[in-house]
Amino acid sequence: MDVSLTVPLYPEENKSIPLLTLTVLQTEDELDQMEPLWKDIVDKSNTTVFQTFEWVRTWWKYFGSKHELCCIVCMDKDTLVGILPMFLERKRLLGLRVATTMKFIGSGISDYLEPIVLPDYEDPFVQSIVKYLINERGKWDVFEITDVSETSPISKNLMERLAQSGLNVFSYEGSLTSEVRLSPTWEDHLQQLGRHTRHELKRKTQKLKENAEFEVEEFGRNSDDVKMAMKAVAALHGERWKSLGYGNAFDDEQQLAFHTEVAEKFAARGWLRIFFLKINGTRVALNQDFLFRKRVYVYVANAHAPEEIMKYSPGYVLHYLVMRRAIEEGADVYDMLRGMQTYKATDFKAVQSGNRLMRAVSAYQSTMLRFRLFVAMEFLGKVPGRLNDEYHEFKRYVITQNPSFSSMLKFISKKFFRLWNVGRSYLTGFFSDSKPPTE
Repeated sequence: MDVSLTVPLYPEENKSIPLLTLTVLQTEDELDQMEPLWKDIVDKSNTTVFQTFEWVRTWWKYFGSKHELCCIVCMDKDTLVGILPMFLERKRLLGLRVATTMKFIGSGISDYLEPIVLPDYEDPFVQSIVKYLINERGKWDVFEITDVSETSPISKNLMERLAQSGLNVFSYEGSLTSEVRLSPTWEDHLQQLGRHTRHELKRKTQKLKENAEFEVEEFGRNSDDVKMAMKAVAALHGERWKSLGYGNAFDDEQQLAFHTEVAEKFAARGWLRIFFLKINGTRVALNQDFLFRKRVYVYVANAHAPEEIMKYSPGYVLHYLVMRRAIEEGADVYDMLRGMQTYKATDFKAVQSGNRLMRAVSAYQSTMLRFRLFVAMEFLGKVPGRLNDEYHEFKRYVITQNPSFSSMLKFISKKFFRLWNVGRSYLTGFFSDSKPPTE
């Protein structure tokens, strides 16, 4: 455990602001000892399922071994009032250190990342974190917060304070998320969908029921065989993506082990819901989600079946069956998480919002040179994966649309210019003058 710091918080401005004790957790034992207090602060603060101890601790178990734990906690006497769950990642080139990045535990596979702070402690928490980061600049080169909602006041305040402290702050548009606002009753929600959507949902559901044995299978209780259900999720999800020319993330044993353990922990808390739509006894669509604080987080959803079944959109039908169940359970948001897929808006009336990627860097010239090298390395590292994704997207387009040669050229041209603009925007966003986050 790092040395605790008692941080004076501008007492000359407000005598009522408390003094917080800041501590850095650096070992797994220290992290585990924090579990009861972590669960308590989650219950009392505005968090998502991705800030729960179950998610964060399991992520660190499977993906943290190559990194250094740097989980920052703030206490007001015996009360935990804030957590910034971070780790240090070191980037090297030819064996030489380029930059040490401080980033969120959960990065990469968590759709929302955010500090955990009790109400009324946001400002003293931010001041504590800023003071610590400034004092400990020798431990990090890049402070990064990613997949933070663009409406997050805490993260915006934190980066503004860092900019005021003399650091260079860069803000970049990140991923888009989509959510469906649920009505109080299923009948009300149907009316909100519009006549065409109501007709299509009724028609496709009836066709599936008329032509085959129709059944919804559910897992989620602690007594259910969650491990078996997750294997079925991985299999069906993989079949669909492989049929379109993509790889399957669940082929990675580490990824599957992580998601299976999280599913078992969430089942114990009553948060897990796994639904399969079965046609003639065969699973053809899946929806794995987490019900947390009246919000359904749809983490995995897919469908794969012969064409005579797929033409009636079993995945589409299952989404609406799960939405109806969510409304009955009192949920008010059906969160479809990251992804720019147009069907989320057209088929489900989902509303999009944005996440941000924000970075703070010391203004020293040597640090800025390392930062720009770091960004260039990161960009080049992303290129092969992005090109692979675009290649598989092109294969999916050819398989599903059977386009003409001229249509293929238009598709390729559109993709090229989009990638060009994305790459240029990304690089200029971090190579230009720094800007604090804006409204």
